[in-house]
Amino acid sequence: MTDSPLNLLIVEDNPGHRELLGRHLRNAFVAADIGMAPTLAVAREMITVLCPDLALVDLQLPDGQGTELLADRTSLGSFPVVIMTSQGDEHAAVEAIKGGASDYVVKSERTFADIGRVVERALRDWRNLCARQMAEDELRRSEAKYRRLTQEFQALLEGISDAIALVDPQMRLVWANRVAIEAAAAGSKMQTGIHCHDLWHGCDETCSDCPVIKTFQTGRPAEVVRELPSGRVWGKRSFPLKNPDGSVANVIILATDITEKIQLRAESMRSSQLAALGELSAGVAHEINNPLNGIINYAQLLLDRDLPREEHEFAQNIINEGHRVAEIVSNLLTFSRKPPEEPHPLSLAEALHGVLKLTAVNLRHENILLEIDIAPDLPPVIGHYQQLQQVLLNVIGNACYALNQKYPGYDPHKRLLIKMHLVEDEGPCWLRTSITDYGIGIPADLIDKVCDPFYTSKPQGAGTGLGMSISHGIVTAHHGRLLLSSSPGAWTKVVIELPCSKETEVMS
Repeated sequence: MTDSPLNLLIVEDNPGHRELLGRHLRNAFVAADIGMAPTLAVAREMITVLCPDLALVDLQLPDGQGTELLADRTSLGSFPVVIMTSQGDEHAAVEAIKGGASDYVVKSERTFADIGRVVERALRDWRNLCARQMAEDELRRSEAKYRRLTQEFQALLEGISDAIALVDPQMRLVWANRVAIEAAAAGSKMQTGIHCHDLWHGCDETCSDCPVIKTFQTGRPAEVVRELPSGRVWGKRSFPLKNPDGSVANVIILATDITEKIQLRAESMRSSQLAALGELSAGVAHEINNPLNGIINYAQLLLDRDLPREEHEFAQNIINEGHRVAEIVSNLLTFSRKPPEEPHPLSLAEALHGVLKLTAVNLRHENILLEIDIAPDLPPVIGHYQQLQQVLLNVIGNACYALNQKYPGYDPHKRLLIKMHLVEDEGPCWLRTSITDYGIGIPADLIDKVCDPFYTSKPQGAGTGLGMSISHGIVTAHHGRLLLSSSPGAWTKVVIELPCSKETEVMS
């Protein structure tokens, strides 16, 4: 028997039974506080004061059934109830137990004598029931919390812009987020047990520099930079998930699209190189100007003398060529000058003439026939003079390369056609510049990649793959359009359309 102090309640209308039960309970539980109630009404009042640890309740009471207290426990408090009856009734016992009674006993001298064990068993079962209920409640709370965290974690992984995947030792994908699935190679799709190289690279074998294999082998993070067939550049890192014994169970792949980052870095480097070239060009131009002015002045002095006709022509040619060199130097200084911060109205035809003067020598030496068709009285455009010159210079340079690839020497078909005219639709007014070369052309499956960063058809050392990408970005920043069309082996046309200043606001 236990010596723990208990609050017990006897609900019994028979005085003799109450006395007998009380005596046996005091023998079993010396320190117990035992309350007695003859009716349900009195029992309910005592429960609010006594807060019993257990109640022994007669089934038949003057004011109702003892099982009614089972329903009252929700409002009066939670405690075990043992139902007692004078006559055994299997149906009543089943209903009592189903209603929440801890036990059901038939009154007898033997039962009264053993009531201490009945109470102990009922209290023990009640404690176990409460503990199990608490465990189930805690489990439900944990499951709800786990589901919520899982949903939040899933939303986080699906919303992140990086590709994340889990790979097992057989290089099979266990899980992948939306970005990783969308990065799948053409013709591949996510399915159970697919290998990572099948999904992302469309190949049957693992990649030679696979960071996942390195992580499985070394147990340490690894990384690699890789360009996909789509032209996008991804930085891939792998991290180990280890077993308790330190072995690698799985590997997490974290892949980030770094195409724009590399593009910005390359453009920054390119801008720095252009700035350095501009400073060098400006220094060289100033150094050329001084002796050039001397040559022109001396030729003018000779021209002022009474010279024979042939020598007079020589002196005049020296002056004319000197002025031409001076104009080229002036265009070089203009091209190398730092552009203003704010765009302003400018003549695109003037910018084109400046570029052509810089490229005239190369065009002549490469035997390229230049045809120019510029409409008169063209309106200005809003923009940066040097940036637009950079676009024109790059497109013309690509056209010359294509012509030289098709015609290494002189050929009457080695032509470069440049047109500039106004396009007036129902909407805004556009200034259209088309540059057409009759060179090698661009294959149909590659023309959509020409403006992608780092794409180039030129051999290594002949191009960076940034020229057209930067040009496209400049034209787009000027609210314009850069369009390409080509016939492989025949011609390529680049069309640059810019809004006229009278129809557009100044760029911010």
